[in-house]
Amino acid sequence: MSDQRANFKPHWFGEYELLKPLGVGGMAEVYLARTVRSKGFQKIVVVKRLLPQYAPDPHYVQMFIQEAKLTVQLQHANIVQIFSLEEHAGQPFIAMEYVHGKDLLRVLGRAREKNADLPIEFSVHCIAEMLKGLGYAHNASGPHGPLNLVHRDVTPSNIFISFEGDVKLGDFGVAHCVDSSQAKRVLGKLSYLAPEVIAGDRADARSDIYGAGVVLWETLALRPLFRANHEGELIMQILNRTPGPPSAHNARVPHDLDAIAARALAKQP
Repeated sequence: MSDQRANFKPHWFGEYELLKPLGVGGMAEVYLARTVRSKGFQKIVVVKRLLPQYAPDPHYVQMFIQEAKLTVQLQHANIVQIFSLEEHAGQPFIAMEYVHGKDLLRVLGRAREKNADLPIEFSVHCIAEMLKGLGYAHNASGPHGPLNLVHRDVTPSNIFISFEGDVKLGDFGVAHCVDSSQAKRVLGKLSYLAPEVIAGDRADARSDIYGAGVVLWETLALRPLFRANHEGELIMQILNRTPGPPSAHNARVPHDLDAIAARALAKQP
């Protein structure tokens, strides 16, 4: 990411001027951008496009298109909005809402770096607002009936907090319908995957609740829930270790939040 920023110069990509890189994921890169229309109209957006090495691959293109088609049906104040799915120079890309603020991962990282406490009310607000969007996605319907969506990547980096206090869930890149053939594939960030998903069972809405439980625990305790030197050790911890209460690491956490975290992190769905 540092090399991407160091070598980057603003340039036009179709009708969008890419202003600066925001991040690179497994198969896509994200930019702050603006679009200019007639009579001086301008709008700041985020452009998410497939990495060049994946653009020729029909499998990745289909996953990318599916993300846009699914997310555009989700109209909720706590979900990052999709504006359009477009293509330029053979690269499909999504134009989406820009949340002027920080993601929760950066907030938590800065708090740990400064050895600063986050107010419990702030932590609860972020999780509760995110869950409004997640609950809406789980129960959303499209033109042909219920979508039966599972997000599959509920993590701090996908929870965006605006400077005005709005909280939005984003990145439905690995979301799938519960009944789809993809629902048994191990997708998403390992530390936030539910035990049943790692064990090879089908992901459903309860798997997202587990991920939200990990985020809640980490936001309250201000530390990662699982620490491991390699992937195998991490998997064994997720499958076998019962997490202690976040209040063991942060005495300000009330016991009712300990109970909520424990229920969300139960080994059995």
